[in-house]
Amino acid sequence: MKSCQIVRKIESFLQKSVLLGLLAIAAGLPALQRIQAAANLVVWDTVAHFADTVDVANKVGWKPVPTDLLTLEADPPKAASDPGYYGREYSFTGDAVVENRSVAAVFWSAKGRVVIYSKANASPPGSASPAYTGLGRKILEFTPLQTKTQPATISRCGILRNADDEVALEVFFATKESTDVSAVFVFGKTEIVEIKPAVNMKGVSLLGPIEYGVVPSFIGDDLIFDPAEYASANTLCIPSENLFLGLLPGEDNMVVMTCPKGRQQMKLSLSSELQ
Repeated sequence: MKSCQIVRKIESFLQKSVLLGLLAIAAGLPALQRIQAAANLVVWDTVAHFADTVDVANKVGWKPVPTDLLTLEADPPKAASDPGYYGREYSFTGDAVVENRSVAAVFWSAKGRVVIYSKANASPPGSASPAYTGLGRKILEFTPLQTKTQPATISRCGILRNADDEVALEVFFATKESTDVSAVFVFGKTEIVEIKPAVNMKGVSLLGPIEYGVVPSFIGDDLIFDPAEYASANTLCIPSENLFLGLLPGEDNMVVMTCPKGRQQMKLSLSSELQ
């Protein structure tokens, strides 16, 4: 069956000012126990930006961002005792990476996208595992719809919260021909990634290898979309539900996407390979 080679771009055209997107990546294999990710959450600064490819085979040279930025001051005790000191904003010198024991997200500045990995212990049987890296298996790439048709970058990543139980980053996407659009990415201790696009973001595109799409129904039958049944189609319009499942190759991972009630629209664009 050729469905294993079908790649779908999930395009959610959103009508509400704020979308709450929960991206749950469930790995069927045990998560790796890494020394660097011993804490519940880690925010990394890669120090140097990734160029045409994302090389995350190792973290040599990466620096963890401290949860208390006061420690970065030349004289922390003096800064702490200064009544006029209101803290500082962390400035990434490289790309931002957020990692917990289940998932990792790379904020790829040069390409203007966010790459999300599921941390699995091994490749599926018989797999050459080209999608597996030091951060796990690549599952999805996130981009705003405004930046799909022209070169884009991530102009800035701002840390809204960096704690042991939660990390929140505000990410700004830029192109030469449009104003910046932003989204807030929230990570906790689990595999759930919360995405909150700003008002001026028209929608989001999620690119990843999905073998089957499922729109669950709690009353009737589930709707299952098999690419083999749509050989002549380029795009599928999906019923506007609040829950969508994407079954990934290897039968050990799936993507669960939820959003609030509203007038959002979803399309699946079928492609023979990743773009």
